[in-house]
Amino acid sequence: MFKTLELVNAAIARIQPTLPPTAKIVANRLTFAAFPIMGYSLTSDTVPQTAIWEMATYDLKPRLNRQPGVSSIVVQGGQVPEFQVQTDPPSWSRPASPSPTSWMPSAAAT
Repeated sequence: MFKTLELVNAAIARIQPTLPPTAKIVANRLTFAAFPIMGYSLTSDTVPQTAIWEMATYDLKPRLNRQPGVSSIVVQGGQVPEFQVQTDPPSWSRPASPSPTSWMPSAAAT
């Protein structure tokens, strides 16, 4: 961590002359002791990983973000749901079927 901080400070020193005189950049080394962090692991022998990821992302994360004193929530790991789309290229040359609302008169015509 100290070596990384030295590298960051060296990079800042290189670009500092190109910045406006009022711009000040400070790099600090942060540790887990600097601020409270909590971690949770969600596992199951029966629920698929994609379902756990969706629950963590769309159910738990918003609820935890609304709690007083919570700065940010990050969902890490898990299995993001994937979709496979199979197309039929020959059908692309056929005329498109009308959309459900294409038969409706426009507001300007009435």
